[in-house]
Amino acid sequence: MSIFYSFPKKYHKSFKVTRRRPADIRFSESYNFPVLNYADYCGDTVIRAYRDLIIDEGITVTTDNPCKGLYIYCDGDCIINGTLSMTARGAKFDPSGVDVGCRPKGEAFCSIEVTYPYNIEQLEDYIRKYINSISEFGIPTMAWPSYLINNIYSIPLGEEDLAAIPAVGADGAPKITQANKNVTGQAGSNGTNRQSGGGGGGGGYQNSSRGGKGTAYSGGAGGGGGGYSYDPTPNDIGGAGTDGWHPTSSTQGGGGAGNPNGAGGIKVADGTGGLIILVVRGNLTIGANGIIESKGIDGNSGKGTTDYGSGGGGSGGGSINIFYQGTYTKTGQVLATGGAGGLKNSSTNSRDGGKGGDGCITEQQI
Repeated sequence: MSIFYSFPKKYHKSFKVTRRRPADIRFSESYNFPVLNYADYCGDTVIRAYRDLIIDEGITVTTDNPCKGLYIYCDGDCIINGTLSMTARGAKFDPSGVDVGCRPKGEAFCSIEVTYPYNIEQLEDYIRKYINSISEFGIPTMAWPSYLINNIYSIPLGEEDLAAIPAVGADGAPKITQANKNVTGQAGSNGTNRQSGGGGGGGGYQNSSRGGKGTAYSGGAGGGGGGYSYDPTPNDIGGAGTDGWHPTSSTQGGGGAGNPNGAGGIKVADGTGGLIILVVRGNLTIGANGIIESKGIDGNSGKGTTDYGSGGGGSGGGSINIFYQGTYTKTGQVLATGGAGGLKNSSTNSRDGGKGGDGCITEQQI
């Protein structure tokens, strides 16, 4: 329902309201944003717009499934004393070479658009006479009409991107080969310039699988632990980690972390680091116990006691992008670390998996 619900006969002009301004929100209980059109470890980008946002201590706010990013816009202040997370929420999706824009304004964010120009006296007179209460829209009754008068604006839909998340993230770790054997799986590359991190390589006495590249929506998947001539090719779209090598049921290399983790070994959890875009037009505060995170997941550990039970590679951390217009106070943490490599079994011819690369953290005043 429009807050301008009747025709202002006094001035014989009309109002057009395209969107309501966002309301305040305070998360005092943990909450998972629903992901629309979810299937096969991928769903639509979750977009939320608020005026002021508070996440209380001990509370975690995330999405209910992996998706193409969590985008939060605050027109006012943002205080994070709990956790805002996209850990293990990276999407299995190929951006096909198209970078993902970070828009500080856009059609998803609420605004009020006045069709015709009014002077302040006319507008204030109309608001006072024709609106009984707008507190239900998140604006305190005592604050109107001055709040509306001072904050009515139009948001240009064609504004250029503030930044872009590269479609292709950091490289995954190289595989272990006969020429470079008897070593722990190598770590994925760390993301730079807003990239996500690459996947860690599998451990292997003689051979293993490389880690996958990251994407705009996901850290790279991890490679599986191997041995002998084992060398599967991982995906580079934030999908499944490669399987571990296991010639017998008592010797089992760990699968790489991903969506889902590769088969083999002892599994911790599925997932890759995801994308966070947080735009704050006011002041941003991350309290002492506050965390913004998008971490990768550990690779599967090898199991059994005989040769070649190597660990799988961890998945890469996601891309965290924080833009603020006012002050930025950070006594808490912002984390985009890659998952640890899976541990080897007790055999002398097994090796630990490689760590996933860290994703890039951008903190920029706008």
